[in-house]
Amino acid sequence: MSYFVWRSEYSVGNDLIDSQHRHLLELAGLLRRALATGQAVSIVEEALRALQAYVSEHFAEEEALFDAIGSPASKAHRRQHQLIVVELEELLADQALGYRHLERKLVEWVEDRLVGHLIRDDRAAAAKRPR
Repeated sequence: MSYFVWRSEYSVGNDLIDSQHRHLLELAGLLRRALATGQAVSIVEEALRALQAYVSEHFAEEEALFDAIGSPASKAHRRQHQLIVVELEELLADQALGYRHLERKLVEWVEDRLVGHLIRDDRAAAAKRPR
């Protein structure tokens, strides 16, 4: 079962960014599956760190693309990325402290924030090209 399936309407029109988005959805799906099957305790920190590293790399490349195409949404989008990175750091801190409800919080964050950002905000920013 795949939790996050790539759909053509998620495309931002750039092969590299779309490929990275597919990979992020796969990572989010693996983490979601691990949480759903009770495997989270043993892998959650490793999965979060891998997600953090990939998100940072992806955000840098995406921001460069939006700057290059002259998207007027670039500055606001960069702020969204900064907030997502802080939220991910908070999840890692919660995990290190043994936060009781981390699994539920993590599922909600991945589904609502990260995946939502990829399929809504990124498409909107890519669409805002100067005329």
